[in-house]
Amino acid sequence: MMKRIIVFFAALAAALPTPGTDASVAMRPVPAERFVMARIQTHDAVFLGTRHRRPKLLQFLGNLLTRASREGLTHVGLEIASDQQTRLDRFMAGTDGPEQIRIDSNIDCDAYRQFLVQIRACGLKAMALDLPRGNWSSAITRDQWMARQIADTFSGNPGARFLVVVGNLHALKRIQWLAPNLPAGGIRHTLSRLRPDLRLFSVAQSIDELPGRCPYADRFGRTPAPVAIITTPLSPPPGFLRLAAAMPMTGYEAVDAVIVY
Repeated sequence: MMKRIIVFFAALAAALPTPGTDASVAMRPVPAERFVMARIQTHDAVFLGTRHRRPKLLQFLGNLLTRASREGLTHVGLEIASDQQTRLDRFMAGTDGPEQIRIDSNIDCDAYRQFLVQIRACGLKAMALDLPRGNWSSAITRDQWMARQIADTFSGNPGARFLVVVGNLHALKRIQWLAPNLPAGGIRHTLSRLRPDLRLFSVAQSIDELPGRCPYADRFGRTPAPVAIITTPLSPPPGFLRLAAAMPMTGYEAVDAVIVY
């Protein structure tokens, strides 16, 4: 098995597109951890979209943190209500256990709380970014709130480098909702307007997709280890966008890359 994995990734090693690659190049997979690490090294914030309550995704993230913390990563942004920051800080300081932090039931699971333990072990700053549920009816959207939280952190920490772990829809470059009264969404879209100087990168993750639902999973799923596919203007949209009440977009308009398991 190990030999097959080594051969598999050796074949992928030369496939990473370079900045000068033609947009029509076919989708090519590369090892996901190496791909994300390279983006952390060259960007101020990497948005890593997830599907919630998927232990395999959280394990991948946890494995990534140790190396990322040595390569300059300083902050991990989380889809936890910002009114939990004090409790999160107490946990990171070793004062309280992770059970003291209130986490939305759609996200909370043993693997997620173990992910918090791994963030602490790596000495990274955990940021509770989300809009508290009691404010969801306010004029500001969740994405706008999270973008402002990140912008404020960069203002206070000019050398910060973020990994933002949120649901796939929150990690998009931009999304235009079909409802005319909803503003263009996406944390990155708002953050780019607040801080146009920041270098940002968006990655979605595809896992547990039914056949025919996601072109990336259909073509590259069930590999020995997760792989990343960089998008081009001709790339199809990831499968999760089928569930969004949004204007159609290409894969490149949605994200910079997709990770497949």
